[in-house]
Amino acid sequence: MQRKFQYKHVLTILLVLAGFSSLINAQEILLQGKVSDTLKNPLPYTNILAIPQTDNQSVTFAVTEKNGSYKLGLVKNQTYELTVS
Repeated sequence: MQRKFQYKHVLTILLVLAGFSSLINAQEILLQGKVSDTLKNPLPYTNILAIPQTDNQSVTFAVTEKNGSYKLGLVKNQTYELTVS
């Protein structure tokens, strides 16, 4: 009974670690900044799109905060086209 219980825990831990390994391989980088107009006033609720230049990645997006700041998680070594609207 005791040994069966231990095997369940080991199996659970291995499954959790396998799930994390796919996240580690992605190697995300954080792009952050602030969007402002020509008078340097922050632009709240502005859309930021990061469109990957390869077909196997998804579009990443963010909406700026009240102070114009944003954060985007992007895949390392991937080329993106950024669009602000």
